[in-house]
Amino acid sequence: MKFLGRLLICLFVFAPLMANGASTTTTYSMKVAVSMPSGTAGASLASTEPTNTKLSPCVAGKVDAVTFSLTYNADNPADKDVYVFLFNPNANGGSPQFYMLKKGSLTSPMSVTARMTAADIVAASDMYLPVADNPGGTITETLLGGSILLIGAPTGTWQLVGIVADNTAIDFNDPTTWNAWDAGTVMIGLPWVGTGSLSTCP
Repeated sequence: MKFLGRLLICLFVFAPLMANGASTTTTYSMKVAVSMPSGTAGASLASTEPTNTKLSPCVAGKVDAVTFSLTYNADNPADKDVYVFLFNPNANGGSPQFYMLKKGSLTSPMSVTARMTAADIVAASDMYLPVADNPGGTITETLLGGSILLIGAPTGTWQLVGIVADNTAIDFNDPTTWNAWDAGTVMIGLPWVGTGSLSTCP
């Protein structure tokens, strides 16, 4: 009888909440992870090198590469768009700051669109994964399926930024319009754009 009484109390308390949709609360999320693959120049750094930021030191004779992983949720079924882009805060002059990524398919590979500034990003078309192509729920993936070579990349600090948002409401200069977001940072060679032999990662 005690068990039956407790069961009735639980049903009395939680049934209204379930009827009002409390059990289906949306939790948008975005997590970006940065790692240096085993055997690469940044996998085992000396104690004198940076530890707070992932670093690929651009050492001659070693492969410089990075792996970017994403875990995100735009609801189930999905009702928000997903944006993923590389940001180069050191870019200036005629160099783009943003490289918008678009998820590939069986018949078309991942594409990259360069944008000079945040104001140049086209919210309606620069998304990584639009609502219509999102199967929903939590998605975990590694960009390009594995490590990304850094050979020839300009030195300095780069960020991979992921945002879950509505393309009709997003303002790339106002994080309050983003439902969830995260950023991962990697340093290539040194903290800023170098000159001479360290202008790019050899």
